[in-house]
Amino acid sequence: KRVSCRIINLDMMAEGKGENLACLLKKRPVGAPSVEETFEIQKVAKPSLSEDGQVLIRILMISVDPYMRGRMNDNKSYFTAPFEVGKPLSGGVAAEVVESRSADLKPGDKVLGFLPWLKYLVVAANTLRKLDTSVVPLEKYLSSAGYSGLSSYLPIKYIAAPKAGETVFVTGGAGAVGSCACQIFFSYGCKVISCAGSAEKVKWLQDLGIEAFNYKECALEDALMKFCPKGIDIYWDNVGGEMLETTLNHMNNFGRVVCCGMISQYNKAPKDRWVKYVASPSKSQLRWVS
Repeated sequence: KRVSCRIINLDMMAEGKGENLACLLKKRPVGAPSVEETFEIQKVAKPSLSEDGQVLIRILMISVDPYMRGRMNDNKSYFTAPFEVGKPLSGGVAAEVVESRSADLKPGDKVLGFLPWLKYLVVAANTLRKLDTSVVPLEKYLSSAGYSGLSSYLPIKYIAAPKAGETVFVTGGAGAVGSCACQIFFSYGCKVISCAGSAEKVKWLQDLGIEAFNYKECALEDALMKFCPKGIDIYWDNVGGEMLETTLNHMNNFGRVVCCGMISQYNKAPKDRWVKYVASPSKSQLRWVS
């Protein structure tokens, strides 16, 4: 139906039309990143094609995702190396081919890639995926038809293995992955409960058929007792920390816990991160996957 996503449309930026811009990591953040201190926009030279098989692309949209916070630290995060200070950030992008020396792509084609954040970029054509925007809108390839959709669908199908009638709790349900997960669980016939941090987000979820509450306006313990009186069969966690610990106490035996993210912990120093739940013996009959 609808999916929340964090996409920046570069075509809507008034600054730098026709010029090449790069978004750089200016300084590694301590705690929450600051726009002024952490990032820097620089004008850089516009590249040109130098060999066959290359294309010049104009990046139209970039996906801004929580995992990027880990890559701002000076250590390996997820599946790849950290961002380099003074170099462009990188991530999922949707782009348009401007010039081509490839038989596979022509000017005007829309493509998907995992690339540095520059407005114009020369890349090998075989590193890009050509998109059909006549069927799926361009922005959806960065959300429900892309990384967010796969990040929710595959763990649900192969790990959570939901059954109709089961009770599912999804934290961060108004986010990019969370909103996909809520709707996929709902399509399986599950009772889906979620939480969000504003009345607007709660209403957005409720309009999708999801039972939702504002975690800032109630105690999570009380909310789970109200919405999940018979316990939770599947917990999809995007938040971690104290919310994870509280929810685990409401899990039914042989429930499944999918740890997709821990956004509450990403800006904390290692010594301040919540680790209490790791050694809890009462969770031994749960299936954990992260």
